[in-house]
Amino acid sequence: MSSMGLMQHSILQSEGSWKTPLMTLFALALYWPLFMLPLFPGEFFPQLPYASSNFTYSLLLFLVMLSGSLVLARCPNGLISFSRSAQVALCMLALILLAFVVLLLVFQKVGANPPLILFWLYPVVVGLYGVFLGVRMMFALACCEERLHAAIVLGSLLVSFVVGAIIPSVLQVCGLPYAGANYPMLLAAGGFAQILPKPDAKVLNVGLQSYTKRAFARNMLLVLMFACYLFVSDMFMGSYVSRSSGVWFTGDALHLIIGFALYAVCSIGIFVEYRKERSSLSRSASGASSFFWGSFMLLLTIFLYCIALLNPVHVGLCAEIVLPSLPLAMVLLWLLGFEWARRSDRKIAQYITVAIPLSIVGMNVVADAFGTMPFGNSGFMANTVNAVALAMAFLMAFFFFLWMILGVGGINPQRGIEGTSDEQEEAVRRLSSQYDLTQRECDVMRLLSKGHTQKRIAQDLGLSINSVQTYAKSLYRKMGVHSRQDLIDLVCDAKENE
Repeated sequence: MSSMGLMQHSILQSEGSWKTPLMTLFALALYWPLFMLPLFPGEFFPQLPYASSNFTYSLLLFLVMLSGSLVLARCPNGLISFSRSAQVALCMLALILLAFVVLLLVFQKVGANPPLILFWLYPVVVGLYGVFLGVRMMFALACCEERLHAAIVLGSLLVSFVVGAIIPSVLQVCGLPYAGANYPMLLAAGGFAQILPKPDAKVLNVGLQSYTKRAFARNMLLVLMFACYLFVSDMFMGSYVSRSSGVWFTGDALHLIIGFALYAVCSIGIFVEYRKERSSLSRSASGASSFFWGSFMLLLTIFLYCIALLNPVHVGLCAEIVLPSLPLAMVLLWLLGFEWARRSDRKIAQYITVAIPLSIVGMNVVADAFGTMPFGNSGFMANTVNAVALAMAFLMAFFFFLWMILGVGGINPQRGIEGTSDEQEEAVRRLSSQYDLTQRECDVMRLLSKGHTQKRIAQDLGLSINSVQTYAKSLYRKMGVHSRQDLIDLVCDAKENE
């Protein structure tokens, strides 16, 4: 069986069990602290003269992740494979990170100053650890049923917040110094990665469809809109931290109310699509029209206008809007990149797998940069943030308009097969070979893509309706589709990319 078939087989094996989705959910919950305000040794020893600002360490972390990702990307199947050696490397980096944290705790407990080299090696280890851990998380999610992906990612964010709130109390009971929940959560993520289900295939992207230029453009517009919002929100929060002497949270419950409201809206959208038995967000990531992505982007655009118009007079309100929406935007961008990479050819998948996590980490560099500027309390900083927020809000609105136009202009989810019969036959033959279909499954797929009913197909092929239904279910599973329209979309994409 081909590597693609093995991956699909592994996904199918996990569909009937909740063990794999739950394990993946908890693993992702422990993984998100890499993006949510990563901590550095300076948090333990802020009094040391050589304890540089977080901006220096976060920039080094970004450069290490960039270098490590590019090196892996140059290897055959580097970022879209996870070999045994990569698993060993992840385990070793987790042990080194654990040793670093233990050393920091020991130095703090005895009142001694750690050597300077420890401060600089820490972001290097965390950066390499983050690269391998990120790829492992993608493989874990790929082993789950496709239409559960969005629910798993969204649920993991809520679990991450809950665990992050519990850890400080546990550390206090144990008498350990507290500098944040990031250290224990990232370490636990490395341990959890060792017990996650091992994918049977070495290839991450299953290639469920080839992208048209229009679908590629729509995905790129979504990424650009996410980038605009993350840049401005991180810029604002960096200036807010500088203005509030390092305090991120407002102490007001309003940001929790807004967060739960955003979370509820996203959950309702995902639940509705799940009930339709469609892989909603993943199909949206492949270019189909999506109410979910459109409404979420529209909401983020409104948030940017709020920052531009309300800051700094109502800076607290702006912070309460940004605090819950920023993590949600981060994880949804990660999900978009994951689904996009899975359905792209290997070359594009390599770039996407590198770019999406790096863009999130890079935005943290922006936040730390603005947080260390000495004029955080001045009107100059507020005016700068407002001007950038207004410009990005207009840019997001423009991108959103283009995204809607591209969706209406040609990627109609209710489209049918057009063109000559030879073109359709060639598309069917290529898909049949790609997904390792039997001859009878190929015959059923050809007639289904033409819009024939199961009764008509049974008459044409001399089969019973039950047999046609069995062949249809089998080819749906192999091709990763959930409806006849999904199958028609797939055949249309294959024709357009000939």
